[in-house]
Amino acid sequence: MVERRPVPLAPAFGMAKRDRPRDLAFSPWLTVLKVLGVVVLAALILAGAYFYARMGPQQLSYVQVDALNGDDIPKDALDSLERSRVLWRKFQETQKMRDITPDDLTGLRQAILLDETYLKRTGRDVAYGDDRLTDMRQALQVHESEPIYKDSLELEQQAQKAEHDGQLEDASRLLRQAMDLQTKIDTDYRLSKYQDMTRQLTMGRHLDYLAALPLSNESLAAEKAAVAAIAARDWPAALANYQKAHDLQVRLNTDYREQQFANSDREQRLAKELASLDSIIPYQKIQLQLIAARSAAATGDPLHAAELFQDAQRQQRELLQNYPGSRFADAAVVDQIEIERQTALSRPVADEIRRQAATLAGLLRDRRVADAQAAVPVLAEKIAAFREQWPRSDELGDDLEQRVQYVNFKRDDLARIQDLAFGKLAPLPNQSRWQLYKQEVPQSFYQFVMGGNPSRNTDPNLPVEMVSWPEAKDFCHHLEWVLARPVRLPTIDEFRAAVGSTASLDVMGASWNMDNSSGKTQAVASKAANAAGFYDLLGNVAEWLEQSDKMLDDTAPVAGGYAGMAVDKIREVPVEAAKLTDHSRYTGFRFIVDMDSAAPIPGLEQMATAPAALPTLP
Repeated sequence: MVERRPVPLAPAFGMAKRDRPRDLAFSPWLTVLKVLGVVVLAALILAGAYFYARMGPQQLSYVQVDALNGDDIPKDALDSLERSRVLWRKFQETQKMRDITPDDLTGLRQAILLDETYLKRTGRDVAYGDDRLTDMRQALQVHESEPIYKDSLELEQQAQKAEHDGQLEDASRLLRQAMDLQTKIDTDYRLSKYQDMTRQLTMGRHLDYLAALPLSNESLAAEKAAVAAIAARDWPAALANYQKAHDLQVRLNTDYREQQFANSDREQRLAKELASLDSIIPYQKIQLQLIAARSAAATGDPLHAAELFQDAQRQQRELLQNYPGSRFADAAVVDQIEIERQTALSRPVADEIRRQAATLAGLLRDRRVADAQAAVPVLAEKIAAFREQWPRSDELGDDLEQRVQYVNFKRDDLARIQDLAFGKLAPLPNQSRWQLYKQEVPQSFYQFVMGGNPSRNTDPNLPVEMVSWPEAKDFCHHLEWVLARPVRLPTIDEFRAAVGSTASLDVMGASWNMDNSSGKTQAVASKAANAAGFYDLLGNVAEWLEQSDKMLDDTAPVAGGYAGMAVDKIREVPVEAAKLTDHSRYTGFRFIVDMDSAAPIPGLEQMATAPAALPTLP
C-alpha cells in the first residue's frame, strides 16, 4: 500500500508562484466569464420588468377597454365620440384666443351631449366617464356660473354701501340676493371654481348681524327711556320700557346666539330691573316707614321709633320673599334696620353714659384721680350692660368704649401715668397753651402705657425705638385718655421752635452723635438741656412728627438726627420723610399736650365743666 502524505493547508497568497496548485493559477478567461454573467443577469432583470409592466393594469380609455373586451362598438357611437373630440378641441383653441361667446358654450354643450351619447350606446353610466368629459363639464359650469358670481359680488358691494349709509333694510335685502346667487352656484355648479361655501356662510352670518343690530339698538333705546322714566318717577312708562328692552334681549339671546349682541348678563340685569319696578310700591312704603321711624327717634320718642323700625323690618322680609329678583331684595337692609331700632331704643341710656364719661374726663383733667378711680368701674359696668342689651346699637362709639375700658384697666396706675407725663412738660417758646415733653419717651414710660416694649437696644432709661408712626400715634391716643387732654406728636414748626438756634450750640455737649455714642442710643436726658429746657432734640434717636401737607399719604417726617449721624449734619436739624410703617432702631418720638382747660376732649361730645357725682342709669 502506498503511503499518502497529508498536504499542508496554506493561503494561496502566502505561497510562492511556483508552489501554487495548478487549478488555482491565474486565468484571464475566468474574468471574462464573470463579466458576461453579470451582463446577462442584468438583461434578464430588465426584460422581466418590462414584460411585468406590460402585463399589469394600464390606464385605457373606455374605447380601448371596449376593444380589448371584444365589444363591437356601433359606428354611429364612434362617430359621436369623434365629433365630441373635435368640438372640445375647437372650444379649447377658442378659449385661448378670445372670450367665450354663447355660441361657443352651445358647441361645448353639444360636445358633452355627444360624449354622453357614446357612453349610453356602450352601456356605461353617464354620471361617470373619462377625464375629458369631466373637464368639459367643469369648463361649462365655470363659464355658466361666472356671470352669476359677478352679479353676486355686485350685490354684495351695494349691500356694504347701504349698510355704511345706515340703510339696514336695503343692505339686508341686497345681501340676501347676493347670498341666494352664491347658494345657486354652490348647489348647481359644484365643479365651478366659483363654488364657495365659506362665502355663503359668511354672508349668512352678516345677514344675522344686520337683522340683530336694529333689535339691539331698539332694546338699548328702550332701556334708556326706562331710566329717564324712573328719574321722572313715571313708573308705568319705566315698567313698559324695561319690559320691551328685556323681551328684545331675550330674542337676541335666542335667535342670534352667535352675534355680539347676545348677552345673558344683560338679560338677567333687565329682569332684575323689572322685578325692582314690580316691587317699587312696597319699597316706597318701607322708605316712608323708615323716615317716620327716624323722625320719631330724633324727636325723643324711642319706643314709637322702635315700633316703626320693627314694622319696616317685617315689610322688608316680605319684599325679600315676594320679589327675590328685585334690586331692593337685600337681606342686609333687615340687619341695618335692626341696628337703627336698637340705636333708637338705646339713645337715652347712651346719652346718660356719655354724660358720665364726660364727668370722668373732667375728673381726670383736674387730676382728681381718686374720684376717677371710684367712678370708672361703675361706668365700665354700665357700658358692658348696655352692650349686652343692645349689641347692634351705634350710639356708643368704639372710641368711648375703648377709653373707659382702658382707664378702668389702668385705674391703679392713673396717678403714676399722669405724673410721668405732666412732670416733664415744658411750654414751647413764646406760648403757653401747648407744652412739649422735655425728653424722648423712655422705654419704661412706653411700656407702662402700652404694656410692651418694641425696642431692640433695651433698657428702661433708653429712648423707645423700633416704633412706627401709627404706634407713636397710638401711644398719644392712650395717653390722651388718661390726661383727658389733647395729646399728639409735635409739628415740624413746633419741633424747630423747641430746638431754637444751633449757631452757637455746643452740639457735642447737647447731643449723642456719631463721635460720642459708639453708634448706640444712650439714656434719655443724659446730655445738657438746651435754652428752652428740652433734652435730646438733636441726636440719640430721630423723632416722629405729625404729617405735613407736603408729605405723601404714606410718609411722615422724622427730625433731629440720631446717634450714628455726624455732628455737622445734626447741627442742621435734619428732617427726612419716612414710611409710616418703618421700624428703625434709631427712631423714637416725644409728644405735645394741649394745656388749655377749655380745650375739647376728642371723642366726647359733652364735657362737664366741673366734677359732679356720676348719676345712676334708669
